[in-house]
Amino acid sequence: MVLTKILKYQMLVVLAFLFADEANAIDLVKIFSKELKTDQADVSLQKFIPECGDDFGTNEFFKLYVKKQWEGYVVLTRAKGRHDYFDFLIWYSSGMSVKLVKVVSYSSDHGSEISGKNWLLQFAGYSGNKLIYGKDIQAISGATISGKAITSKIEEITGKLKTCIGN
Repeated sequence: MVLTKILKYQMLVVLAFLFADEANAIDLVKIFSKELKTDQADVSLQKFIPECGDDFGTNEFFKLYVKKQWEGYVVLTRAKGRHDYFDFLIWYSSGMSVKLVKVVSYSSDHGSEISGKNWLLQFAGYSGNKLIYGKDIQAISGATISGKAITSKIEEITGKLKTCIGN
């Protein structure tokens, strides 16, 4: 009886995980169709797991296709601001330089300025060199912790992914 309840619980956890991944992919399709000014039917994301020894934690990785043509990699990740976590995506070209960073979920009362499209444009073209918040990336008053967190996370993931994929 207890074993049956445990198995049911484990099955629910697995199903929740699978549906969460599907929901994330659907949300990303909406985001990219809007960013690329194309129909949702033209955008597809294929989830993949990088084949290397590095631990990527809870990050989700996708290959992005637009009109069936491969357009690079997308990483859905999160970082911690002063009080709360926020979710953002990084779109990499096939050559592993950043094409787009977009904050997709920011619930904290402070630091939301990092969600601004113009501020995030600073990361476009980034390909793995050292990033210094306040020097390479413009500091934002009232969003110091979130700004440092997103900068650090982009630098970390870019380095690991480039090492793993080999670009």
